Amino acid sequence: MNLKKLNNNNILLLLVVSLVMFIFWLIPFLSHRYVTNLNFSNFYEATILIIIGLVGMLVFGFIENLFYGYIILTFLPFIFGHPFTVTSVPWPLIICIGFIVIGLIIRGIKFKFKIKIGPFFTGILLMAIAMSFGGMLNNNISYFKQCVIIIPISLALILVFGYFDCINNVSFENLALILSFLGVFISLQCFAYYVSSPNIVQALFNKNLGVGWGVHNNVAIILLLLIPAPYYLYLNNKNNKAIVFLILTYFLAFTLLLTYSRGAIIALIIELCALFIIGLFKYPQRKKFLVSNFSIIGSFLVVLATVFLFHLDDAKQLFLRMGENIMNLNGRIEIYKAFFLKSQENLLFGHGLVYPIDFPLIVGSHVYQWGHGTIIHTLFALGIFGVVVLFFHLIQKYFYLFKAKNLACTLIAVAFACSGFYGLVDLSYYFINYMIIMLIMMIVAPTGRTNKYA
Repeated sequence: MNLKKLNNNNILLLLVVSLVMFIFWLIPFLSHRYVTNLNFSNFYEATILIIIGLVGMLVFGFIENLFYGYIILTFLPFIFGHPFTVTSVPWPLIICIGFIVIGLIIRGIKFKFKIKIGPFFTGILLMAIAMSFGGMLNNNISYFKQCVIIIPISLALILVFGYFDCINNVSFENLALILSFLGVFISLQCFAYYVSSPNIVQALFNKNLGVGWGVHNNVAIILLLLIPAPYYLYLNNKNNKAIVFLILTYFLAFTLLLTYSRGAIIALIIELCALFIIGLFKYPQRKKFLVSNFSIIGSFLVVLATVFLFHLDDAKQLFLRMGENIMNLNGRIEIYKAFFLKSQENLLFGHGLVYPIDFPLIVGSHVYQWGHGTIIHTLFALGIFGVVVLFFHLIQKYFYLFKAKNLACTLIAVAFACSGFYGLVDLSYYFINYMIIMLIMMIVAPTGRTNKYA
C-alpha cells in the first residue's frame, strides 16, 4: 500500500503535538525532580489536563475522523512528569477522562455506527472478567478496594474497547504515524532526563533513567511496542520519506539501548532481526534495502562507540553492573518464589490487582511491589482462572494477527511478541500505558474480520 495517503498536514500536526506535549511534560518533570514547592507545578498540570479533556471532548464529539482522537489517547498517558498508582490518580486526570467520555457519548449520538464484534473482543471480555474476579475470596479490605476500583475499570475496559471496535475509521498507516511520533516524544523525554541531570556523564552511565510516568524498564517496553510502527511506514513508502522512517526506527532502538534494560535489549535484538528478515523479503530493491539499513545501523553504533570510548572507565563500570546477578535474573528468582508461595493462599482467583504487597519481599535494598513477570503476577493477582484466560487471550490475539497474512498484522504481532517476551521478566500487562497502546493497535489492526479499513 502506497503511503501517499499519509497527509503531510498530519505529519506536521503530529510534529507540533509532540513538541507541545513535550513542553507540557517538561515543567512538572523538572519541578518534581528539583523543586521543593510543587504548588505551581500541580496547578499547571491540572490546567493542562483539563484543557486536554475539553479538547478531547470537542474532537471526539464533533470530528468524525478518529485520527485526531487517537492522538489524544496515545499521548495522554505519557505526559505525567511524576509517578502515581491506580489508587492515587490525580483528580484533574479524572476530570479530563470525564470530558473525553462526554465527547464519546456525543459522538455516539451524532454519528451513526454499527454494533459489531471484533476478532479480539472475546479475549478482552474474559480478561476483564478475570480482573473483576481477582481477590474474590479475600476477607480483607483489599477486596473492597478491588470492588470499588478494579471492577469499574474492568467494566469500562469492555465498554470502551467494544465501542472503539465499532466506531474505528482509522487505517493502520495513520496509527503507525501517530505511534512513530509518540516514539519521538518519549525519546525526547529520555534525552531531557540526561541533559537536565547535574552530571550528564554520570547520569548516562548510571542506569537510573526516570521520566515521571515510568522508569527505564517501563520506557523500554513501550519502545519495543512502538519500533515496528516507523519500520512499517518505511517498508510501504518508496520516496525519501522512507529513509526518514528508517532512521526513526533505529533512533528509537538507540534510545532503548540508553535505558540499559538488559531484558529489553535482548528483546530488541530479536525484534530488529525479525524486522530485518521481513524487510528483506518485502522491500522491492534488496540492494538499496541492505545499504540503507546497514548504513544507518553503523552510524548509530559509531555514535554509541564514540561516547563509550571517551568515557571508557564509566562504560566498563556500567557493563560490570549490567553483568551482576545475571544468573538469578537480577534477584527476580527470589521475587518469583515469594509471589508463587503467596499465590498458594488464594490459588483459584488470586489476591486481586490492588492487594497490598505486605509479605516479606526485599531483595538487596529494594522493596518490590509487583511480580516482575506478567505470568507470575497474573497467577498472584488473578489466580489460575486468570492465567487460563490470559493464555486464551494471547492465543486468540496471535491467531487472528497471523491469519490476516498482511504486513501490518505481521509487524503488530512482532511488536506484541517482543514486548511480551520482555514481559516475562517484567510487567507488560497491567501497566496501563502499555495496555492503552496495545488495545488501540488491536482495534486498528487490519485483520479483515469486521474491519472495513483492512
